Amino acid sequence: MIERFGHLKLELGRHGIVYSQEELVDKLFDSLPNDQDWQYYALMLKNTIKFEDLTVDLLIERLESHELEIRKTNKVNNTSYQQNVELYYRGNMFDQKSKSGFSAGEAQRIHLNKVLQEIRDIILLVLIHQIQT
Repeated sequence: MIERFGHLKLELGRHGIVYSQEELVDKLFDSLPNDQDWQYYALMLKNTIKFEDLTVDLLIERLESHELEIRKTNKVNNTSYQQNVELYYRGNMFDQKSKSGFSAGEAQRIHLNKVLQEIRDIILLVLIHQIQT
């Protein structure tokens, strides 16, 4: 959207059509999507920044940051999005084959194997003790 607006502004300048900052800002506001989110954001900008202080560059900067926030929110709210766990840990925490962390089932299986090994060790010690006595 911003690229198209910039291109149109350049084309108007090439043809000698010049608009004031206020007119460009107003036209940029008019070109925003009719989504409720964008309309609320435009209203907020109009009410927090004096219209005479609002330049096209400032408005574009604010709109681009808002668009990034919308994308980030959509990415987080998308249930099919899977985070890359390796981003949170230095080095290679996982082996090269799996490329993922342990699942809950694997962790339970490992814990169960440890418990079973301890039980076997205790039984073996009891048997050895009984043989010696």
